[in-house]
Amino acid sequence: MIASIKTFICHSKKKNFNEAKLKKRLKEIAEKIDGYFKELEDNDNREAHVKSLDAEELAEKIDLLKKRREEYHELLRKLKESGESQISLTDPDSRAMVNNQRIEVCYNVQITVDDKHKLILDHEVTNEVNDTNQLSKMSKRAKEILEVDELGVLADKGYFNSVEIKECVDNGIIPYIPEPKPTSSKKINVPERPFYKNEFRYEKQRDVYICPAGFELPFRNRAEHHGRVMKLYKTTECANCQFKSKCTRNPRGQIIYRWEHEEILEEMKKRVENNREKVKKRQWLVEHPFGTLKRAFNQGYMLMKGIEKVAGEICLSILAYNIKRVINIVGLKGLILAL
Repeated sequence: MIASIKTFICHSKKKNFNEAKLKKRLKEIAEKIDGYFKELEDNDNREAHVKSLDAEELAEKIDLLKKRREEYHELLRKLKESGESQISLTDPDSRAMVNNQRIEVCYNVQITVDDKHKLILDHEVTNEVNDTNQLSKMSKRAKEILEVDELGVLADKGYFNSVEIKECVDNGIIPYIPEPKPTSSKKINVPERPFYKNEFRYEKQRDVYICPAGFELPFRNRAEHHGRVMKLYKTTECANCQFKSKCTRNPRGQIIYRWEHEEILEEMKKRVENNREKVKKRQWLVEHPFGTLKRAFNQGYMLMKGIEKVAGEICLSILAYNIKRVINIVGLKGLILAL
């Protein structure tokens, strides 16, 4: 049995703010007010009747901007007090997140789909802007619903999170998640493709990394890196290496960080490479239900506001999908008999 997890997000866009956006708006207001005051000063050189009319209009605009400035300052205060990264006026629970390569204010709906009947086993509405913390929670719930000892899970690279993957493995869940491709910063001018970690070969028995130039990076010590215990590997050969400019800009040379449970990720990488057809099943397993909900059921946008009400709306939509799916599998008479 394979549980497939995918993101479904929906809602409207507009009155959503983060700290940067609020500060930008405040700066724009300050610039406009300064501009209007300059116009008021210029009015001194105009004829009396023109000056009076312009001054009255400009004063109204300045008052309006000052009121808006107060509103933005209040939003900024509430945002800092809440500890959240965003604040939405239309729907306080919704968040701005990427949807089809666009930023939209919406919700993130997680579902699990079984590969035998294509039924939606489980779902949850969240306002987390990405999927990196959803894998183990949804997978463990699917395993419990199915009452199986072992479960295979397909998910896209947006769910790649080493801690979440380990949690799955520790609970008898076998994940198949492609590893995101490494990217270099566009701001760094690298003459040729840099040497990424996956180009360094690891020798388990000797506990060393071999770099593309053939030098060994032995284990040095342990350190905490991004909340995980990592093993550090480095060499003294970097200083004289002809490929250093392509490999690293660190004056101390290249440092390879290896997670203490890295073998879990290496095993999963082999599973993905050896089961390409199985990994591809994720697309038609999970895209079909979402396509049905969004297009056939016209549920591309939520009608309700607030995460609880949106969760109820999604629940009804998924119930309708599952009923329709069961009718397609066993027929209407079969469904009535089962009920």
